[in-house]
Amino acid sequence: MELTPHHPLIVHSRADIAKILVEARRAKGLTCEGLEALAGFPDRYATKLENGGKVGPDGKPNKNVRQGFHVSHMAEVWLEALGFALVLMTTEQASQVGAVRAPVRGVG
Repeated sequence: MELTPHHPLIVHSRADIAKILVEARRAKGLTCEGLEALAGFPDRYATKLENGGKVGPDGKPNKNVRQGFHVSHMAEVWLEALGFALVLMTTEQASQVGAVRAPVRGVG
């Protein structure tokens, strides 16, 4: 699964999103630490997001602690029932199709 400027992807799970974002980070030549510096994340946060769990002292992810993106099967069913799909695309693609940010929760 590769995200290209010509290939928006319908994502079905947290794993889909994490895999695409890990590939994008690597394609840009960034380490997790480099991404953390660029995004202003705390130490080891990118690793937690990428692995979906808290990273233990040994550096291995602990799958018993959920962190990062959460897209459940029921969320996919809910989206499809209402005629929606969660699509991951580059910011350039989003601009070209006129996509706008969703409203922030609790505002307006």
